[in-house]
Amino acid sequence: MAHEQGDQGNFRKLAASGLVLIVLIGILAFSGVLAQARQSIPGLQQSTPTYQTTTVSKGNISVSVTATGPIAAVDSTPLTFKTSGKLAQLKVGIGQQVTKGQVLAILDTTDLQTALNEAKANLDQAQANLTKV
Repeated sequence: MAHEQGDQGNFRKLAASGLVLIVLIGILAFSGVLAQARQSIPGLQQSTPTYQTTTVSKGNISVSVTATGPIAAVDSTPLTFKTSGKLAQLKVGIGQQVTKGQVLAILDTTDLQTALNEAKANLDQAQANLTKV
């Protein structure tokens, strides 16, 4: 029985020593001592970073964007005209910037010129009839 108590006492001492060793390793690992010791062991060292440098130079930078989808204007203004008619000339293109007062289009005045000539003929006729009276 005394022998069993001696074996049990040795086992407790061994278990307590193992527990102390495990706690000590945990504390060392937590404090970073193992990280420093790691660098002294061949093959476990962390490689040092390498940097690539170049001299500063002046030049052009080009950046391109490729995308798909609909395109919409930031600003758009509906156009209204005093008279309707056919376009004789379009002075601006799609997406071109315009300024206030700039002529955007010219109407075909053929129909207006015909109406004016007709009105002048009627006036001349009326004046001629007036002189007869």
